[in-house]
Amino acid sequence: MTLRSKRKARKTSQLGLSTIELLIVMLVASIVAAFSIPQYLTIRRNMRINGDIRSVAGDVSLAKMRSAAAYTYARVFLFTGQNPYYRVDVWNKNQNCWVPEGIAVATGADCITSATPTRFAVAFSPGVTPGIGNAGVAPEGALAQAPACTWGGTTALNGGNAIGNSSCVVFNSRGFPVDNTGSPTAGSFYITDGVRTGAVTLNAMGLVHTWSYTGKQWAHQ
Repeated sequence: MTLRSKRKARKTSQLGLSTIELLIVMLVASIVAAFSIPQYLTIRRNMRINGDIRSVAGDVSLAKMRSAAAYTYARVFLFTGQNPYYRVDVWNKNQNCWVPEGIAVATGADCITSATPTRFAVAFSPGVTPGIGNAGVAPEGALAQAPACTWGGTTALNGGNAIGNSSCVVFNSRGFPVDNTGSPTAGSFYITDGVRTGAVTLNAMGLVHTWSYTGKQWAHQ
């Protein structure tokens, strides 16, 4: 074989992969994908519920600060029914009712009278819903899901009508969580994606904690 023929053969062999080589590459890619996709889905699911836990905790802290800043009552309203959501409400002294936080000048039309979501409502991530899931028990010292929200009372704490499929944590004007008698109390919110469960809890002094249940025990986030 001449030198010219050898160079031509070498160039021809470098033009691409053979069928066997291509099959090997495809097989390796399939194996890598088989291991990677479940891990990706788990990471994405964890990011969703972790994000929701932090967001709810952020609204709890916001309600606490808003109550003290505006010298009124504030609460976190959690809707636990279909298409769940959450938001911060404040007690409007002029209208004598709960209104969504963020309204500059509230009118009677802004008063909360049901669980119908407002434009201020924040939806949970896909697959995440309120509930304690497979955890079975709450974190040590924590309560069950916070009690139902109310509307229609002449004051923030005098009861009024309970709103179905709702859960509320209420802060007084000093930033402490209170029950319907005005006494300091603890409170909790629980959410789950069916695999993991997250919790936002606060003690009677208003200290907020976030938790995660991974199948064996609760751990601080």
